[in-house]
Amino acid sequence: MPLFEWTPRLSVGVDKIDAEHRCIGELLNELNKLQNKPSHHGECVQLIDGLIVQIRSHFSTEERYFTEYEYENADEHRVEHERLLAQLDKSRQEIKCGECAGLKLARYLHVWLTTHILVADKAYVEFFRRMNIR
Repeated sequence: MPLFEWTPRLSVGVDKIDAEHRCIGELLNELNKLQNKPSHHGECVQLIDGLIVQIRSHFSTEERYFTEYEYENADEHRVEHERLLAQLDKSRQEIKCGECAGLKLARYLHVWLTTHILVADKAYVEFFRRMNIR
């Protein structure tokens, strides 16, 4: 059973952002599949690196929209992004040092991503709709 399942309630109504959210979720599911087995440490590190790249890219997408359309809560939203990136950097270092906490990280990110979409991202849905961002 996948850790992250995309449902319509997670949609923010912007195709590019929804696609990026789904991609991050798929990477979480791949990380979860490794089940934290030591024999998969190299694969775990690669997957986490890819996940970090995808998350950074996604945050850049959102933040470009915030800047371009002058979203009033952009600074608050960016702070959430920065906090997660700091946590990811910390987790990445732990994992690189031999602690493949991939399963723990996948579960943490699942909760973070779902909550972030349903609270922080949903907060911009109406604004994006008014700006005709689809």
